[in-house]
Amino acid sequence: MLKADYSPTTIKDTIAEVQGVLYWAVRQDLLDANPLAGYQKPRARRRTRIISPDEFQSLLRCADVNFRRVLIALRQTGCRPAEVRELVWESVDLERALWIIPEHKTATQQTEPAPRIIPLPIPMLKLCKRLAQRSHQPSDHVFLNKRGLPYTKDCFVRKMDRIRKRASVDSKGGEQIVLYSCRHTFGTQNAGKVSDIELAELLGHTEVRTTHRYVHLNPDRLHDIRQRAHG
Repeated sequence: MLKADYSPTTIKDTIAEVQGVLYWAVRQDLLDANPLAGYQKPRARRRTRIISPDEFQSLLRCADVNFRRVLIALRQTGCRPAEVRELVWESVDLERALWIIPEHKTATQQTEPAPRIIPLPIPMLKLCKRLAQRSHQPSDHVFLNKRGLPYTKDCFVRKMDRIRKRASVDSKGGEQIVLYSCRHTFGTQNAGKVSDIELAELLGHTEVRTTHRYVHLNPDRLHDIRQRAHG
């Protein structure tokens, strides 16, 4: 993987997956010990890449209509890719303009787990209402591929890679745009418009310090903050 120039994050995640399989094999008495136990993984690279409006429009133009909806959902809600990919109709409340996800990433970290509540901006609500017109069951997925099937995680990643290449969106600072970049863009562009606690709620974080990882202010935004701070 080092020779193929994979990112430290990809290498770290791959090794972690292999370690998990080997630990399972030990628990099943298929191995006496995990040969990768204690293996020093590289530190994941911190994401800082956000998507400019022009770049986002280029991505939309190069995406098919089904995946265009996915990109819009990610960009407008700040959701994790998995939350959009796994969203089912029973989690959609059109009357109150909400997505209510009972099981989510941070729920397992809470002593009193609460559902993840995602308010929908008007364009996103209109999109959901259009999608709701097709025949569906409460357990059906909201976002489907062109074959009418739910997206897999691998398909999500490969689809984004192809669209980014077609759109000729270059890397910046050695970092490519990925699906999670929509979440970082959402966090960055809403920083300062709402309080830190409110932004953490929008992103589904239990701690504000986690939210800070999703805010990447450029010099123009810093100047704007300074001007507002000084009246």
